[in-house]
Order: sequence, then structure tokens, then C-alpha cells
Amino acid sequence: MPLFIGRVVVVTKETFEIPVSAVNEQGAIEYLNSTNEWKEELFEGIRPEAIYVDGAKQVTTPTQTPKEWESDEICWGYRQDDPTVAETFLDEKFRQIMPKEDAYDEAGFKEWQDYVEKKDMLCAEFDKARKIKGE
Repeated sequence: MPLFIGRVVVVTKETFEIPVSAVNEQGAIEYLNSTNEWKEELFEGIRPEAIYVDGAKQVTTPTQTPKEWESDEICWGYRQDDPTVAETFLDEKFRQIMPKEDAYDEAGFKEWQDYVEKKDMLCAEFDKARKIKGE
């Protein structure tokens, strides 16, 4: 699922950007409107009704992510595996390199080890691209 920046406004008129994993912009907005879990965790002490979703935009390059976000920050969304910002952004690339078989034998295990190494390298490239933006 693509990575989105969800814009939310709190009754204090402050605007915040929240990482959201969703299939499209409407899905990101629907998720943010459908649950209070993220509101209660991120805005402790503020009634969920005092927080509203103001939109979402898809992240197409690592440099579009807010400086405050960490690449290993958990993304909100319908995915149950708690993906990070980097994993969500790189999801399509991960699926392209993911082994097709389970690791039942030595060759399969090696294939999965290679996948994990490639995945780590992609996440490091994502972090490097974000740091270039901030400098």
C-alpha cells in the first residue's frame, strides 16, 4: 500500500501530519475518520471529536516526508503488520523482490536471507534520501 501524509487539525487550530498506509487518498482519509485509536494515542487528553481530518496526499519521493518523521515510525492504516514509514513507502519494491517460495529448504532460506539484506539496503537508501533533503 502507498504511503500518505494525513493532515489533521486539532481544535487548537494546530495542523499535524500523520503517516498513513492506504490504497489511495480516499482510503487514507476513510481510515483516519473511521477510528479513534490514533487520535487517543497521538493526542492524549484531547477529545477525539475535537480532531478532524483535513485531507491526505500521497508521498512519491522520500524527500516529501516531514522532517519530524522517523523512517522507522509506525504507519497508521488498515495493515495489521504495523509497517514503518520506510516499509510503507517501499512496499511495492519489496513485493517485487520478495521470494515466491517459503523457506523450507536451504536454498529457500538463502533466498529469504538475500531478501532481508536487499530490504535493509532499500530502507537505508530511503533514509539517505531523506537526510539529503534536510541538509
